[in-house]
Amino acid sequence: GVTQQYLNGFNTIYVSYELPKSTVLARMLSSISEVPIHEISSEIYSTEEAEIRVKAGKAVLKYDISFDKAFSRVLKGKDFEDCKIRENYLKVIAVASAGDTSGIHELPNSEALLNMIEEYSPDFLTVDLLSEVQISNSAGSYETDLSNLVRDFKRKALKHSSVVILINQPSGETIYGLIHPKYAKSIRSSADSNLLISSTPDMKKESISVVIAEKVRHSQRGVCCPV
Repeated sequence: GVTQQYLNGFNTIYVSYELPKSTVLARMLSSISEVPIHEISSEIYSTEEAEIRVKAGKAVLKYDISFDKAFSRVLKGKDFEDCKIRENYLKVIAVASAGDTSGIHELPNSEALLNMIEEYSPDFLTVDLLSEVQISNSAGSYETDLSNLVRDFKRKALKHSSVVILINQPSGETIYGLIHPKYAKSIRSSADSNLLISSTPDMKKESISVVIAEKVRHSQRGVCCPV
């Protein structure tokens, strides 16, 4: 989703408290090039075409060009100097990989995240995972802190016409557990929309999940889409 936001010309900020930055970028390249993540991370490719596809994917991230055209250029040995560089931005903030000491920045706390909306006015801001965000000026209750943070995000998002996507774990595997976020059930009522991702054991065997629009304010609810 973050990849498509950026490629569609939106200004995007993605903050990951779970995955290293190298893994985030590898996943984006894999999404674009359709080359397995482990090949991209190890830089050991099963075919010559896979290596070409990754080079084309990297070009797509930098230049305003389709993947097919980028692939054709790499295949012909052409450069991209005449291509327009993307004007929209993608800002990825993530934990560092083991042994990586370059470009390390402290992960933002709740106040810093809210300030990002003020500073950048992004089209999309995604936080993964919400429960890992360090709360500044705690009210003394973790659930109250997260609920207040969601309300603050809503106010900032409305002010700057931004879409804020907060990813969190479910509180359990039952129906009740799926629809209530872990650690802070109250944020379910604070958010404008709640999207759930789940699958049965049989669905997992077929690599199928279902996205459930459990709540969409002012619109439909209970819509299920298999993916």
